[in-house]
Order: sequence, then structure tokens, then C-alpha cells
Amino acid sequence: MAPSLPSTDDDKNRRKFDINQVSAKREVLIEGNYYDVTRWSQFHPGGRVINYYTESGEDATIPFLQVLRFRNALPFRRDSEEDCEREPSKTEKRNNKALNERFKLLHAEFDQAGLFNPSLSHVLSRIAEFSLYLFLAWVILANCEFSACRRILGIFMLTMAYGRIVWLAHEGGHYSLTGRPRVDSYLQKFLIWKWVVGILVESQPSQARHHAMPQRIHRDVDLDTLPLLAFSKKCFSNQNLQSAKNFFIKYQAILFLPVHTFIVTIRWSLYLHPQYCYRKGQFFEIFCISLHFLFALTNFGILNFLMAKWLWSMYMFGNFSISHTHLEVTAEPQHWVEYAFHNTINVKSTPFMDWWMGWLNFQIEHHLFPTMPQFRSPLIKKRVKKFAEENGLPYKEFGYFEAFKATLKNLRDVAKEH
Repeated sequence: MAPSLPSTDDDKNRRKFDINQVSAKREVLIEGNYYDVTRWSQFHPGGRVINYYTESGEDATIPFLQVLRFRNALPFRRDSEEDCEREPSKTEKRNNKALNERFKLLHAEFDQAGLFNPSLSHVLSRIAEFSLYLFLAWVILANCEFSACRRILGIFMLTMAYGRIVWLAHEGGHYSLTGRPRVDSYLQKFLIWKWVVGILVESQPSQARHHAMPQRIHRDVDLDTLPLLAFSKKCFSNQNLQSAKNFFIKYQAILFLPVHTFIVTIRWSLYLHPQYCYRKGQFFEIFCISLHFLFALTNFGILNFLMAKWLWSMYMFGNFSISHTHLEVTAEPQHWVEYAFHNTINVKSTPFMDWWMGWLNFQIEHHLFPTMPQFRSPLIKKRVKKFAEENGLPYKEFGYFEAFKATLKNLRDVAKEH
């Protein structure tokens, strides 16, 4: 997930459109049945992403299998010939159905092997890891007044603590920690609000939008970065074309890591998160935000705290960005499986890289199976790669620095074009 900023004018117009169209009948296609989600979509925990699947050409069969799981008790009707007038051609629908069936077999294979089962020992070990980093940061920074080396070490420990917390909290947003959505959601909120307070705004809806349609214009929240940043020239509309001429976009390849990421973090921490919590009446979260700043500033010091936040911003957003943002964007509907293979890449695996990126270097596997515990991604890589070959799909893998180079080159090219 790249740094995401407040919604653009286009995004506001899409929200207005959704509100104006709320009275229209909305249906999603799942396994040959059309389910009526007209009323339920307003309460969908993933936000308005459910409405994306009510549009012509969309098939929600695989998203339902991986994420949604809501259809019990909803009214439905069978697919009919009349639907061909507003849906893809028969050939495309037949191809989608065949790909659905092959992918469901792959999912069943992994499910039978127990790869979706949670691992309590793994979760506890990761909690112990970031707790150790926090403890060491507290011990070192509490007694570093006269030692620059100790201060640097303490800041590094605090940075890593924040980073490891976010990797774990990210899994909570995908319900892949304990396998219980409510528990994982509360665990994610506790980790975010109390210790980091600055990585996800409306976490489930944001993650849902990104995973539903990565690199899709007006769908993937990670592309809503104007006026600070632009990952593609296609992100500009006639209304916001003037944004391309500002200082931040002109020099975005240089500013991305040291400046853009920190601006996003500070804005989320001090404004967007508290505002969101107040608007939603989440006063316990506001209390946790206050507790976070009180604990951090009194135990680590404001300068040390800001330095750790700055380093953490580059660590997190840099790693999130290299798996998507330099790839081509699309405005056309694609199958869930096609989004994963065409619009994401893997970063080559080593034991260190898997740990450094929290197993999110396996982005293809993660986008195909977001509810699978991420540390199991290496176990399915070969099988997923074989599935890609069998279905004529690309399986893209970059080296870590190669992916960073591609990301910065893309930022530079977009800036030059405008």
C-alpha cells in the first residue's frame, strides 16, 4: 500500500454518484446467482467497494470466496440470457467461469493442507518481537543524553518496533492472525491506535478497495495520491491537471522517500486519524491516540520520536510501494486472478527479505489469498507459479533494489511527462 492522501475531486464525485444512485437496484454475480445487495451495501464493513462489483462486467465469485462471505439470507436470482445484454459476452463469461473453477480448486487444495489455519505461536512470536524492540528503545533512549551512538541505536530500535507492529496489524486487517474477524479487527485497532497511530485510515475499507482492484483507476485507493504524488499520468483528469505542475510532483522521484512519506504520516497522525475517530464516535480510539503520544513523548523525547517516525515512514511506505506503483494502471474490469498476476509483483525471497518485508514480498500470493497467514506464502509460491503458467498468466519477480529502481524511475517519468 502506497501513501494515500485525502480524496481527489474525482473521488468526491464518485462518492456523490454512489449516494445519488443508492435507490437503484444493485446486484452482484456469485457462482451464477445475482444477489441483491441494494440495502446491505450501505452497511458493508469494507465500505463502498461492494458497489464496484455491481457494475457491468464484474464477477464477485472469487472475491466472495476470499473476502466478502456475506450472501446468507440475501435475496437472489439465477443468471439468465437477459443478463447478457448488460454483462460481458457469453465467451467472456464462460472464460471467467472456467477460471473461477480452476482457482477454487487451487484454493481448496491449500485449504485442505491447513494453510489458512491461524498459528497462535507465530502471532505470539511476532508480538514478542516488537515488544522487545519497544523495551530496548525505552531502555536506551531513557539514558542516552550524552551518547550519540546510544541515541542512534535507540531510534533504530523504535523504528523497527513501529515497523514490525504495522506488518502484524496489516494482517489483522485481513483477518489472517487468529482467523476470527472481530478479534483480528480489535487487535489491529489496538496495535495501530495505541502504538503507531498513522498507517491506515478507515483500514478495512482502504484495504478492501486496494485488494479488490489493484492498479485500477478510480478504484485502487493507493492511486489517490494527488496533489502530492502521482504514480501514473492517467491519474490526472482535466480538473486536476494543474496539480501536475506543483513542486512536489515535479521533484517526486527525489522527494518520495524522505519527504512525501513523512508528510503522509504526520497528516494521518495529527489530523486524519483523530478526525475520523471523532466523526465515528470512536472515543476509546481517541483515548488511545492520546495515550500513544503521551507515552512516546515522555519516554522517548520529541526529537527521537520524530526521527523514528521519519525513518519508519520510509521503511513502511517504501516497501509497500515497490510491489505495485511502477506497473501499468488500468481502467478496464479484470478478473480477481488477473488483477493479482498482472498488477502486482513479487520481490525475490531470501530469509532476510521475507522478514524485512513481513512476507509482503509475496504480493501475488497475498493478493490471491489475502486471508492466508502471510508467513505461509513461501510454501505456496511454486504451486502459484505453476498455476500462472497453466493459465497463461505472468508471474513477475523483481530483486529488491531492482523494484526500488523501477519505482523511482516511474515517478521520474510521470513528472517529466507533465
